[in-house]
Parts: sequence; structure tokens; C-alpha cells
Amino acid sequence: MKGRARLIGRCIEGAIVISIALLAIQQGIHLRTWAYTASGEQGIRFHGDIDHAWEIGSDVVTIARDGVMPGRPIPVGKLLRSYLLLYDVAMVENPDGDYDVDYPPARLLIMSFWAWSHTDPQGRPAGAPEDIDGPLLNVNTGFELAGAIFAFALVRLVLGREGFKHPDWPALAAGLLLWFDPALILNAHVWPQWEAWVIPFFLLAAYLGLIRQWLAAGICLGFGSMFKGQLLLTMPFFVLWPLFQGRWKAVLQLVLGILFGGMLYVWPWMLMTGRAKVFFFIALPSVVATMWFIPRRWRTEWFFGSLAIWVLAAGFFLGGSFGWWYVGFEYGTRHHLAMTMGPVENLASICADHFNWQLTDDALRIHSKMLHADWTIPIRAVLVAIYAIMLVLCSMAMAVQDARKSRRVLLALATPWILLFAFMPQMHDRYLVWGAALTALAAGISLGSTLLHFVVTFLAFLPMGFNLIYANRLRPDFSQWQRFFLAACDSCGEVTVLVALMFLCLAFVPKKHFWKPNIPQ
Repeated sequence: MKGRARLIGRCIEGAIVISIALLAIQQGIHLRTWAYTASGEQGIRFHGDIDHAWEIGSDVVTIARDGVMPGRPIPVGKLLRSYLLLYDVAMVENPDGDYDVDYPPARLLIMSFWAWSHTDPQGRPAGAPEDIDGPLLNVNTGFELAGAIFAFALVRLVLGREGFKHPDWPALAAGLLLWFDPALILNAHVWPQWEAWVIPFFLLAAYLGLIRQWLAAGICLGFGSMFKGQLLLTMPFFVLWPLFQGRWKAVLQLVLGILFGGMLYVWPWMLMTGRAKVFFFIALPSVVATMWFIPRRWRTEWFFGSLAIWVLAAGFFLGGSFGWWYVGFEYGTRHHLAMTMGPVENLASICADHFNWQLTDDALRIHSKMLHADWTIPIRAVLVAIYAIMLVLCSMAMAVQDARKSRRVLLALATPWILLFAFMPQMHDRYLVWGAALTALAAGISLGSTLLHFVVTFLAFLPMGFNLIYANRLRPDFSQWQRFFLAACDSCGEVTVLVALMFLCLAFVPKKHFWKPNIPQ
């Protein structure tokens, strides 16, 4: 009888959670539509980045239109071939290395199809700007929704393995906080930008890591980096996490998965020449045949790792194109050689504002009398080294809390994105939105941690709000808001660094939780 009552109670609880989630999804979609429409009516929407996305997608369409009869639609196959050629065309047309394209492959593909589907046969935009923007904003919404769903699943998993009696409610709170995060909505539907595309890949990889599916986690990370290259900056966190736990096989699986996930997407560039294709299709049967000589427990790693290595080798030695790397990833590291891009509240901005340091200025000088040599270390390298040290510490915290089966793994998972913004140079003013979204996981920890999430959201909201107001600085009704955002941004660099260090400390310490776990004896 008690078992039946418990089952009925769980069914009722599940039905309530699902009902709230469905209502929240509906209202969240309405909120995003309103944010886009209202920002346009008020004239505060920022069009620069979405216009840039249209231009890049249109470049692919322009290349594809070559050879197509005027007035005829462009076939999908020709569009895809032009998409594969764009990186090489950009490198040929810009031998100085200053490209017009700076998108990684998956983002470029989405923009190419977006521009292609909204361009008429004469090459003109087909529709009003609001109608053209809509499908791309729906892509943003899809990634945001996927992130909220994975946040729910991740918190539920962590609380469930700790023995929490009703994990659905904190998990639902985490999903709702991410779904309705003001900084995320501002970034994706008022800016609009594409930072939301990273979130579901990171959360899914974390979920897969916690259930010990390391190969799948690596594939998720490698594939996800093709949408936003910044995911590469936090990828070492996942490698160090099992390394500090002594899971050597897990580290190998993760690395092979990352390599396979990347090669899974870029193989058309790597196998661009005929001899590369022949080489790969000769190597493929050999990989399958040799699997039978590999111990059963290593066959999966052998198969995926061999495929990835053969594709990479074909690209290196048989004329593959690496334009996707040089233009889509490497160019971004030198595109904006400045300490910060916009009103960024971090350590780099403190160094620039208070010490007048530039990115390439020497921060340290090392003299060796024995070697009769001098070395200079630029401030850029120092800031990167600080972030690297912090990331190693965060990975140690993740390994420790995971071994304890503690819910503080949720804080450790969110911390790399706050550390990235707080300590790395060349950050854009939008990039704390990742920390704002992922600290929603703190709803599974405690009330205090959840309040810190709101602090991070406020810090992420400030620079984006400043830019939107600054773009309309000539409007007299915005003068007070402009002064507010300017004063707030100027004084929040130290706060961001402090909050990042607080999250790092909280990820380490084992404390009692606001939510009382029901751990079976």
C-alpha cells in the first residue's frame, strides 16, 4: 500500500513538474519574441552582428551563384560546395591574413543556409528584416531551450546520486533560471548574438562525464567547438577532471572523442583531394579488419580513434585544406589584439585602465647571468597563465567533489566560464553571459549560491546594456541610463574577479547545503 501511494505521489509530482516546464517554455518563447519586437520599436536593438552574419552567409551564396542562370534558384549541392570553398577563397583574396570571415565551420553552415533560404533568385533579401531575422532567432531559442533541458537533467542526476529525495524541484529551478536568464535573453534576442550555441554542448558533455561516458563527452565537445571556438578554452577542464582522479582510460577516451568529434565535422576539407579520399577509403577497411585483433575492451577506442587519426593524416599529407582552422579559429586569436573588447569588467581591463598596459607590453623581465640571456614575458602571456592555473585548480575541485558524489560539482562546472571572463585578455563584453547561464546550476546547491548566480547575471547584463544604450547615446531620454551603466561598468572589474575567486573557493569546500539531502543509511 505504501509503495502504491509513493508511486502515485511521484506520478503527481512528475505531472506538476512537466506542466510547469511546458508553461515556462511557452512563456519563455513569448518573452523572447517580445524582447526582439520591443527592442526594435524602442530603437535599442543592436543590428551589427546579425548584419555581419548575413554578409558572411551571403558571401557563400554569391560564390554559389556563379554559373547559375539568372533568375534560377541555387541548388543545395552547389551551395554546400561553395560553403566548403569560402575559407580558401578568403585566404587567397586576403594574403595579409586579415579576413572578412571569422566564423567556425558549423556557424558558417547555419549562416549560409539562412542567407540562402532568404535570398530571392535575383540575389536580393526576400522579406522584411523581421521576417528574415526570425528563423535565426529561432535557432538561438532552440539552443537556449536545449541548454535549459540539459541543466535540468544535470542537476537532477547530481542530486539523485547524492540521495536527495525530491531532485526534480531544484533541477526545475535550475532549468528555469537558465531559460529566463535576462543576460541570455538580451544577448540572443536584443543584441542578437550566438553565445547560446555553446551552452547545450558543454552541459551535455558534463552530463556524459558524470555517467562515465567519456568518449561520447569528448565527441560532444569536439563537435560543439565547431559552433563557437571559445569552447576550446574550457576543454582542458574536461581532460584534467578524470586525470586528477587517475582515470587514465577516461582521459584517452575523452581526447580521442574530442579528435573524432572535430574530424567528424571537418572531414570534407581534410578529404578534399582525390588521393586523400582514396587513401581514407583504403584505410577504412583496414581499421575494421584489425578490430578483431584488438582486445574487446579497447575496440571502441580503436575504431573511433583510428578513423579520426586517418582523416587528420590524410589532411596533413595528402593536400587537405586547413582553411577552416586558420580562418575559423586561429584568426580569432589575433583578430582583435586589444586587452578588452568593449566595457569588459575583468583583470585585463583593470591592467589597462589603472596601469595603461597594452596587450603586447612586457610584464616581466627575466635575466640569466649563466646563459647571458634576457627573456621578456608580455602581459598577455601572464593573464593567460593566471587563467590556466585557475582552470587547473577548478579541475581539481571537480575531481574531488565528483569523487565525493557532492552536488558541488555543479559549482565546479560553472566556474571555468567565470574564470575565463575574469582573467583572460581579449574578452568581448558579451562573454560573461556563459557564466550567467551556467551558474543557474547553483539552484541545486543552496540559496546563497543561487544569489551569487544573480550577481553574475547582473555583471553580465551591465556591459551589454551599456553598449545598447551607448549606441543610442544621442537620445536625451537615455542620458541617465548612460551615466548609470558607465559608472557601473567602470567599477565592476574588481567585483568580477572577486566573484570568480568566490566560485572557485566554493567549488572546493565541503559545506552543509541549504537543501537537506535524504541519504540512505
